Amino acid sequence: MFKYHFLILFWLLFSFTSHGQTLEEYFEELPRQFSPGGNGVNDTWGKYINDVEKVNFKIYSRWGTLISEGDNNTTWNGYTLSGDLCPQGVYIYIFNIVKNGETKIFKGTVEIIK
Repeated sequence: MFKYHFLILFWLLFSFTSHGQTLEEYFEELPRQFSPGGNGVNDTWGKYINDVEKVNFKIYSRWGTLISEGDNNTTWNGYTLSGDLCPQGVYIYIFNIVKNGETKIFKGTVEIIK
């Protein structure tokens, strides 16, 4: 199962512009789980999005605490801003993407499994 999610993420990272997906389709296929921990399998979560002017994402705990943030060149490694590994659970993501001068916001959840 973990290899499957890793392969989907790898495919998504390198196929966005070549398949002409809309941003909406892109986020529908975003993996919903990952397993950080340094074992080299499914350790990070996120999106590299090409052909956009700006990408910013934020990860929040279920209580609304900002856990992590990044841009179009980063993925979330499951660690907090202070460097602590997050416990297993569900986290909320918000992507702000600027494409052709228009800002789109995508929200959803991602689960850390161990």
